[in-house]
Amino acid sequence: MAFSGILFMFLGLIAVVLGSCLLFGSFFLILAFAMRSKAQKDPEYDADGREHIKKTYLIPGAISVLFFLPLLLAVTIVAYTMISESINNSNSLSYQVNHNNYRQAEKLLKSG
Repeated sequence: MAFSGILFMFLGLIAVVLGSCLLFGSFFLILAFAMRSKAQKDPEYDADGREHIKKTYLIPGAISVLFFLPLLLAVTIVAYTMISESINNSNSLSYQVNHNNYRQAEKLLKSG
């Protein structure tokens, strides 16, 4: 009973961390888009009269990328786990050939 409680606390902690990363990452991404649109609407001009857009929106954009990295890592780990679980010994051609089970290997080759 205690193990399941610890497991659920760990899963809850992971959910809180990923949720806060999503919240803060989306906040900084929206902030970066708002700052970029404001900078494009009100450009500054150099002494020569050339248009100059401030690049201050890059800092919140970089921070949002840093917040989205754990989410990307979590999605990658889940996808890798799902793919690796779908390949087992009964449908692995290399496993069947290495263990001299040529009938199963031939069956796998015929089925595609």
